[in-house]
Amino acid sequence: MKNELLVNSLFYSIQGEGPRIGTPSFFIRLGGCDLDCFYCDSKETWSGQSTNIKMTIPSIVNEYVKYCQQCKSNISNIVITGGEPLIQQKEIVNLIKQMNNSTKKLLYVFPEDINFEIETNGTIEPIIELCELCPEFNVSIKLDSSNVSRSRRIKSKVIKKYVKSSESDFNIKFKFVINNETDIEEMLDLYEDFNIDEKIIYLMPEGKTQEEIQQHSLLVVDTCKKYGFKYCDRLQINIWGNKRNV
Repeated sequence: MKNELLVNSLFYSIQGEGPRIGTPSFFIRLGGCDLDCFYCDSKETWSGQSTNIKMTIPSIVNEYVKYCQQCKSNISNIVITGGEPLIQQKEIVNLIKQMNNSTKKLLYVFPEDINFEIETNGTIEPIIELCELCPEFNVSIKLDSSNVSRSRRIKSKVIKKYVKSSESDFNIKFKFVINNETDIEEMLDLYEDFNIDEKIIYLMPEGKTQEEIQQHSLLVVDTCKKYGFKYCDRLQINIWGNKRNV
């Protein structure tokens, strides 16, 4: 197993999306993706203008330790995002193990307190070794407005695996980015076809600006109210606008 990862950026902020919205978090944004969504807000992780670099896992861990020491606080939520992180999932297993061990260097972070969120597009099945470490999986299945062919973005076997796992002890949420009525229709078909529990579905309006988010938010709110889904905002856009790594 390699002891390095292709990394786009490391930064400390608050989680702007999903079930842990507002939580101070250390972000590990990995490079590379198996999709090329039209509205992607992190194209720098996979496009020709990518700024990815190879980093050893110990150097990533050291950056995390530095942030904890600077803040003198318990940065207990770690978000592994991309791109598509699961392209490098064998290395992520190693990363999580080493990050848990890193808490021995700190006075205020303990292994049992650290939570790992993995943000994935739901096209790659997680390996057993990763699941055994019990991270949270935020599964963001891409819809029609992504302009990616359905055969590339909808992998039934993988989705079924996540749904089945969500019925046991695994912490899994489904997040759908909504741009229009067509997205709503496709999302509802997936919801019914795969029998996803509405309590673990989050709908988020697509947008890179406050104006774009506002434009799509009413449609999303109305759908959440009708079906019992959860509305997901994008705090980072509302606070900082279209800026990266904040």
